[in-house]
Amino acid sequence: MKETHSSEKLFIIACFKDFIGTSRLSEALRRNVSLLEFNWDFVLKTPKLNRMLPFIAWVLEKNDLLCHLPKNIETTLQTSRQWAEWENRLKMIEFRKLVYLFKKSHISIIPLKGVALTSLVYHETPFRSMGDIDILIKESESERTKATLLKVGFEPKKVRNEWHRRLVMKIEGRWSFVRDGMDVDLQWYPAFLVGGKYVALDYDRVWARATTFKPLGENVFMLSSNDQCLHLLFQLLNDLEGGIAQPIQLLDLALVMHRYGISKAKLFTNAMVYLNPSFEGTLLKMLNTIEKCFFEDAVDGYFSIEILEFLNKFFKPRSLSMRGFDAVKLLQEGAMQLLKKPYRLSRISV
Repeated sequence: MKETHSSEKLFIIACFKDFIGTSRLSEALRRNVSLLEFNWDFVLKTPKLNRMLPFIAWVLEKNDLLCHLPKNIETTLQTSRQWAEWENRLKMIEFRKLVYLFKKSHISIIPLKGVALTSLVYHETPFRSMGDIDILIKESESERTKATLLKVGFEPKKVRNEWHRRLVMKIEGRWSFVRDGMDVDLQWYPAFLVGGKYVALDYDRVWARATTFKPLGENVFMLSSNDQCLHLLFQLLNDLEGGIAQPIQLLDLALVMHRYGISKAKLFTNAMVYLNPSFEGTLLKMLNTIEKCFFEDAVDGYFSIEILEFLNKFFKPRSLSMRGFDAVKLLQEGAMQLLKKPYRLSRISV
C-alpha cells in the first residue's frame, strides 16, 4: 500500500526537532518540501494531532513561516495555541487546589505527565494541554487520599462495566476520581502492560529519589530525571500496545531526554531492569528509531521508511485496544500477578 501523508508526518517530526532544539525547521523544509504543498486538512483535522497544533504554530512563528500560510490556516494554528495556553492555566489552577487540599491532610504527591512537564520542561511554552490531572501518591496513604477526595465531593469515575473496570484498575494500581468536570487520575502503584506483561517501577525507591518541588507546594515532589524518563517510556509502550499512543508522548519523552542529557543507551539500560529480556530487541529498535527521529541529522533521515512505519502507529485512528479484544487474557495476567506478588499491588478498596 502506498504511504499516505508522509510529508505531513515528517514535517511534524521536523517541528518536534526544532522545538526541542536539535535542528531548524527552515533547513529541513528548504531541502525537502514546501509548506504550501502540504495537505493541511490532515494536519489540522487528525484528532491525535490536536495537542500538537500549538507547538506547530510556535515553531512556524519562530521561523517566520506562519505568516506565509493561507490566512485561515494561520488563524486556526494561532487559535489552537491560545486555547491550549488558557486550558493549561486552568489545569494548573485546579492542580494547585488539589495541592492545598492534600497539604491540609499531610499527603505528599508527585505530579505526573502534563502537570509535571509543564513545570519542568514546558514552563517557557505553557501550552502543553492535558486531559486529566495525574498524581502519584504513596501506597500507604492511598486510603486516606481517597477519603480526602470523597469528603470534598469527588466520586470514583463510572464506567459501563464496573466490575471489569474495578478489577483492571486494582491490578494497574490507579483509579480516576471526578468532580464538576475535573478528572484526577490517582495512582499509587501504576503498572504498565508491556509485551503482554505488567511492569512497574520500584515505587519505594522512586519516592526515595524524588525531590521536593516548592514552586508547586511543600508537599509536592518531582520524579528524578531517570524515573521521569522511565515513567514516560513505560506509558508510551503501554499505549502503543493498546493502540492509543499519541504524538505528544513522543515529544514529551524526547524533550525530557534532551533537557536532562539522558542518552538512548542509558534509558535502555534503566528500562531493561524492569522488562522481560525477550523485549530487549523490540525496545532497542524503538529507541533507535526515536534517536533517528529527534537526535540525528534532519535531512539524512527525512524520508526514512523505518521512521514512517514507526510514525504510522501514532496516526492511526483510535480503535478498540488489545484490552478490548483479549480481556480474558488481560485479567488472567493480572490475576496471576495478584497471586504471585500481593504485596506489590494495591490493596485500596474501590
